[in-house]
Amino acid sequence: MARPTVSYAQRFEDLYLMRCFAAGSDGFYIDIGSGHPVYDNTSFAFYLKGWHGITVEPNPWLARLSRAVRPRDRHLEALVGATVGEAVFYLVNDFHGFSTMIVDVEGAEPDVLLNGDWQNYRPKVVVAEALAPYTLTPAWAAWEPFLAKHGYRYVWFDSLNRYYLAEEASELAHCFENAPASFDDDAFRFRSVKPALVDTAHPDHRLASLLAGSAMTRLPLLGRELVVELLTADIAAAALEAPAGADAIAGAIERLFGPDATLSREELRLPPGARLREVYAALVDSDQFRTACGRISASYAW
Repeated sequence: MARPTVSYAQRFEDLYLMRCFAAGSDGFYIDIGSGHPVYDNTSFAFYLKGWHGITVEPNPWLARLSRAVRPRDRHLEALVGATVGEAVFYLVNDFHGFSTMIVDVEGAEPDVLLNGDWQNYRPKVVVAEALAPYTLTPAWAAWEPFLAKHGYRYVWFDSLNRYYLAEEASELAHCFENAPASFDDDAFRFRSVKPALVDTAHPDHRLASLLAGSAMTRLPLLGRELVVELLTADIAAAALEAPAGADAIAGAIERLFGPDATLSREELRLPPGARLREVYAALVDSDQFRTACGRISASYAW
């Protein structure tokens, strides 16, 4: 049975672009505001075809993931805007001759598009998120006349993004003339799948199960720093570096061992003014944690 077509993008952007570039295996993209290297990512489908390019993502965690998952790309952990300098970056928990350029920078699209060198660098297709964040009001008037002046004409709107075609790539116009309004009947979006470990339909369920079982079996052998990083991955860096009061320490103990935990603050032997990160390190070093890891390991061993 043939595998269904998978779209890794938010609104099937990769499938619309694939109508233009399906035959190519050596293209180049620039993905500004690339986000997660896989989830809701427009360029990942092309990476799987053998393409490579430049991704720009200022979120340190997402940039780190991108470097690990997509080593062929050049990853820039930076902001792109109208001027050179420093800017305040608000971190949120969210997953967002070359051939295509994708711009998704949550409202800063004009800063990116109006300051590009469109004379010397000519992507065949430009895709820009065209609705303002949250309000979803049309935002393309800020850049569309500028792109038209530089030889890019509007060819498609997918309900979120507008697509622009370079005048020298006019042979690709037919790819949009009969494009479907949606691919819902022919493909599914990767964003709809459940976590690989619990979803038997996930394409990597078998591998996830193997890795999870192996990791749990060897849990007592994992390095202290790695275990602390895993346990605190969803805690903001600022919170981890802040001094931990009695409530924060009690909360960390309950988070790991439940409301009936018998481990006390005194047993952790924390230094005065210990940071929350140090609290978790002390918890990982405790007998209670070691025995818990032993029980978890034993449950996977046979």
